[in-house]
Parts: sequence; C-alpha cells; structure tokens
Amino acid sequence: SCLSAPYKSLCEDPNPETRRRMAAGFHEVCVILGDKAYGHLKDCFLALIQDPEFEVQDAIFANLTVILQTFNAGLSEDKQPLQDCVIPICTYETAIKGCWRKVYSFLEHFEYFPNIFPTDVLYDKFIPILFRHLTQSTIEVKDRCAWLIMSFTRKLNNNQQQVEIFNRVLSDFGRSKSYWHRQTFVACCLRCLEHFSRKFFREKMIETTLELCK
Repeated sequence: SCLSAPYKSLCEDPNPETRRRMAAGFHEVCVILGDKAYGHLKDCFLALIQDPEFEVQDAIFANLTVILQTFNAGLSEDKQPLQDCVIPICTYETAIKGCWRKVYSFLEHFEYFPNIFPTDVLYDKFIPILFRHLTQSTIEVKDRCAWLIMSFTRKLNNNQQQVEIFNRVLSDFGRSKSYWHRQTFVACCLRCLEHFSRKFFREKMIETTLELCK
C-alpha cells in the first residue's frame, strides 16, 4: 500500500511514454498483487483504459484478460464493480474497428467476458458489437464472432434473448440473398454445434440449413 501513491502518479504522468510503459506492464503488477489487485489498482486501470493517447490504450488492452481475471479473483460473486470498464471497452473497439487484425486480437478477450460481466451486459453491449462484425468484417473476424455469439447466447439466462439472437441469425444470414451472409450462417451453424446439443440445432437451425442446399 505504501507504493500505491507513487504507482498511481506514474500511471498519470504527463509523459505519454511513461504511461504507455506503465500500461504495458500493468498486468504483471496485477499478477504480483493477486487477489489484492482490484483494491489497489482499479483507479489506475480505469485511467489507463481511458487515456487520451491511443498507444497507452493499446498497451493496457493487449493484456485485458489477465487483468480482468486477476481483478475478478479478488471480488465476491457480485460482478457489478467491473462494469465500470464496459463503456471504455466499447469505446476502444469503436476506435479500432477499421483494422481487422486489431479487432481479431481484441476479440480474444471477449471469450472471458461471460465470467466477468452479467448476462444483460453481454446482451446489451457486446453482442451488438459481434453482430456488426459478423456483417461487415473479414472471414477470420466473422468466424470468431460466430463462436462468441454462440458462446454468449449459451450463457444467457433469458430465453427470450436467446430466441431473438437465433431469429436474427436466421433472418439476417440464413435467409439473406447475399452469398457472403449465407456463408456466415454456415459458420454460425458450425459454432452452434460446439455450444449446443444436436437436438437444439435441429430444432432451431436445421430447416434453414436444408433450404440452403436446394
């Protein structure tokens, strides 16, 4: 705790390169502190992920999963405290959406989100991002988004939300006139089989899948 003030001072240093270096090694400090990391580093983390310099944000978000895992270990089952970083995460994604390689790498961190954020946050904030990339991005990003959409949907407690997601997959991709959208639907089918039972797949997606074979 005696190092908290100097550490925070460095994270807020006027020199962007100093802040970038702090951001690049932030996850290592989290690991050292273990379940005490959240209490000591939350304010520094929120400052760095909202830093005005994009290079600083790049550095901190590169190790987002390690940071969130460590923070989560020091919290109770209440996931509310970590919701402070939802808007900065979405803002960063908007900033990088034009670079598919950055998006592809950033989406790796989404795999851990169901362990961190409530299901309503997954549905309201992150699934719309995934659908946007499922429509507009490269094949590599689309495939990752298809996996994540099925993973998130499997975690949802609200059956109506699940229905709405599958209806959108069917209408926007499975029944689309676009060849590329129908190809994306096939990717969604394959990912669905990884997260749901074959019986579920037959009930929800097989009819539209067979229509593509005609």
